[in-house]
Amino acid sequence: MKTTIETRARDIPDSLLEKLETFLGARGVRYFRLLNHFHGNVSPVLKLHQSRKFIPVHSVHSNEGMQVRNFLRRLPECRDWTCHDLDDNWAKAVELLVQRQLKTA
Repeated sequence: MKTTIETRARDIPDSLLEKLETFLGARGVRYFRLLNHFHGNVSPVLKLHQSRKFIPVHSVHSNEGMQVRNFLRRLPECRDWTCHDLDDNWAKAVELLVQRQLKTA
């Protein structure tokens, strides 16, 4: 049986990915691409340089992910998504965008 994320991934239209790409910009897409490359997903818990630079440990899901979820809430493509759908699917939408960027590069 497919999970909610796998099932919903089919419901993420190209128009949503294009709007998300515009929202994130080149630097945002690069940020998530690097997270995906180095951590295996776009929503890790970052502990990089915590002791040396005193950067607090933080979950990308809670910080950067919240910015993406707030943006998605305003889109007509996500009008029928519940807050659980947004929590489950923001990362999948970003992953699809990163994959699409890698294919075109």
